Amino acid sequence: MKFTTPVTIPQYAKLFTHQLNILSFGSCFADRIGNKLKAAGFHSITNPLGISYNPISIKKLLTYCINNASLDSTGYLMHNDIVSHFDLHSQHNQLNTNILKTSTTEIISSIHDYLHNTDLLILTLGSAIVYKHKTLDTIVNNCHKVAQDQFEKVLLSVDEVVENYNTLFATLRKVNPTMQIILTVSPVRHLRHGAIMNNRSKARLLLICEQLEQSHSYAHYFPAYELMIDELRDYRFMADDMVHPSSQATEYIWDTFVESFCDDETKQIIKEVNAISKLKHHRPFFPESSQAEAFEQKVASTIKAFEAKYPDITLNT
Repeated sequence: MKFTTPVTIPQYAKLFTHQLNILSFGSCFADRIGNKLKAAGFHSITNPLGISYNPISIKKLLTYCINNASLDSTGYLMHNDIVSHFDLHSQHNQLNTNILKTSTTEIISSIHDYLHNTDLLILTLGSAIVYKHKTLDTIVNNCHKVAQDQFEKVLLSVDEVVENYNTLFATLRKVNPTMQIILTVSPVRHLRHGAIMNNRSKARLLLICEQLEQSHSYAHYFPAYELMIDELRDYRFMADDMVHPSSQATEYIWDTFVESFCDDETKQIIKEVNAISKLKHHRPFFPESSQAEAFEQKVASTIKAFEAKYPDITLNT
């Protein structure tokens, strides 16, 4: 008797090794997987310009980085003495415009350089529902609590996004001809718009990923959304808000991700990194005891042996 509906995972090439440079853009779920990559010893940068849920804003952020361009000058706004930008997540808010310009210019310049050496780009699409600023006539990444009557809510069409991403992918491959791309749809539900709109939005994102994967041999779709909706079809795998996956669900999707994309050697390194992480996070009851001192020496020698064995891998645990 089965109590789940298993998702058939495509047979991927073993794309991941610890020698790769990885870059991720997208939703808050991209942050979760990005943190997992970093903790596992991969050289990974995630959402350098902040979380972005819709594919058009993700493309815009990447385009800034590709062109090493300044943020759109019309996108700055001030609210309660805090400066924001419509293309950025609120985590980048600053006390004045010059500080925001300086900080984002540095990030964009850094990612511009990194893109030339990026082996793997992971794009996690969260929602096809976007807000278009009526006056600026542009899709925003974040409304920053501006009155809703200044925006028009739009459900993106599949053709519109595919056309945008065909252009984006072509540009990325000119910058870096060997770059591989992984596409995934975030399993986080956007219920603010209701269950029906969320499902229509996710359906469009799934079709977008299908068309892009079929059109580009270097694009690969990973079914994070399907794993959550089918294999983990139970509210016990949801966080308390009933919207985000629980930590257990995230761990399950991550384990499937590793199993799908990593060869045996890479999986062994991840196991060793995880073991070191557990050792480092162990807290003895009596830190001043000889037993605790011996344990600390064991941790230090384990780390030293790992670094000697894998000199190119940085422990981020």
